[in-house]
Amino acid sequence: MVRRAIPLLLVGGLLLLTLGAAILGSVSETASPVARAVPARCQAGQLALNFTDTGNGGGSVIWVGTFVNRSIRSCSLKGFPSLYMVGDYGNPMPTTPRDMTGLRPSPETSPKEIDLGPQASASFVVEVSDGAQSLPSLPACPPAASLTVMPPGDSVGIQVGTAGFIAYPYDKGGPCGVVYVGALIAGPALCALCPACCPAAKKQSASRFRHRGEPT
Repeated sequence: MVRRAIPLLLVGGLLLLTLGAAILGSVSETASPVARAVPARCQAGQLALNFTDTGNGGGSVIWVGTFVNRSIRSCSLKGFPSLYMVGDYGNPMPTTPRDMTGLRPSPETSPKEIDLGPQASASFVVEVSDGAQSLPSLPACPPAASLTVMPPGDSVGIQVGTAGFIAYPYDKGGPCGVVYVGALIAGPALCALCPACCPAAKKQSASRFRHRGEPT
């Protein structure tokens, strides 16, 4: 009897080990996946900025800004850039930036998190009134020599030349300097102008033109 006890103990031990491994395997298969880490926010020092005038249309002038990650590390962007106009001598000009909602290049829903790898880009639309052409009775507004643009969440700006950038009033008696800013969309300038044309922004569909606070 003593000679048979040892093999029986070994068999029992092996059974317990097999059962334990099966339980652990089941737990590992049903465990929730670990959330993907989001890169740190992009800072102005990591980014280059290009700015392009795309022309007039419907009483507005549309510009497109494009951030490019010039660093060797990935970073993230989400939301609306902030900006202000700068005069010929580097003096800040009165600027009233407003978030743009539902404009052609702007997402219908809340802005999406954008992972910006090295040399990757994210773009946004800036719209100003061409009031001098559509409403000649409006007062003249001074042009901005440049814009200073801050990435979302950053207080440091990137200055970019904008010859011919003028923010006329949107209506009679309104102020100069009203600037509508769209949410960032992954990809180059084309993505901001036409999200449906850009694979990186297909999920951020376009809608008809409207500003924040206007009825749909």
